[in-house]
Amino acid sequence: MKIWLEHLAKDLPPTVIFHGYDINDRLFPDPSTLPPNLSFSVFNILEPVSESLYEKYDVVHIRGLCMVLKETEWDGVVKNVSKMIKPGGYIVWTETDPGGAQSIPPAPTADKVASILGYMCKIRGGDPYCTAKLPTYLSNNGFTIIPPPTSPNTNYTPLPPDPASGHYIHIPAKDYHPDTVRPFSRNFVKGLCSFISYMSQFNVPNEWFTPETAGGFTEQFIAETDEGGSSVLFDLVCVVGQKLE
Repeated sequence: MKIWLEHLAKDLPPTVIFHGYDINDRLFPDPSTLPPNLSFSVFNILEPVSESLYEKYDVVHIRGLCMVLKETEWDGVVKNVSKMIKPGGYIVWTETDPGGAQSIPPAPTADKVASILGYMCKIRGGDPYCTAKLPTYLSNNGFTIIPPPTSPNTNYTPLPPDPASGHYIHIPAKDYHPDTVRPFSRNFVKGLCSFISYMSQFNVPNEWFTPETAGGFTEQFIAETDEGGSSVLFDLVCVVGQKLE
């Protein structure tokens, strides 16, 4: 399976330069397999940005930090990223709300497991409903929030979000494209099973299982979410901001 940026590099002209960053290189592809306009580097978004990256990019895309950032760190990350974007450039930030996970259709154990992500986010100091505040973090740091399209995409059904939300895209869990439901859910189920294992190993206090019952709890969860069963999904939200000139 390829990294999203690899697919994007194939869809756009070779004159467009792509640079991917992550906290470590564990998932980086072999450099010898990459086109000349695509590269990857290790980068910690919580640390000061090198001056060599100041105003370097036309667009910075971020996603999946909802379980990484503490509630007190979001504003600092936006400040860091802003330094990397050229005046007039864009930030595109895609996130989920850990506290909004749900099983569709509802299933007893899957419902309980869906609650784990928000719980773990909160006990480590994160914000389980971070997407509501994301537009404010951007606008407070010199970005103009781009409103959503005025009409839905003709190839897809979800309606544009309320402009007052500051969200450019909001796809409710119940409105995922049918082709994406099972792949997304499989990934979420794997991740949630890892959370259960971690919580059991380190005896994290919770209302759902003990280290002794974690194995059976996981087996029941997998049984409920097997092919043809319940899916565990989140709302997907994208916020787009343009850096002031």
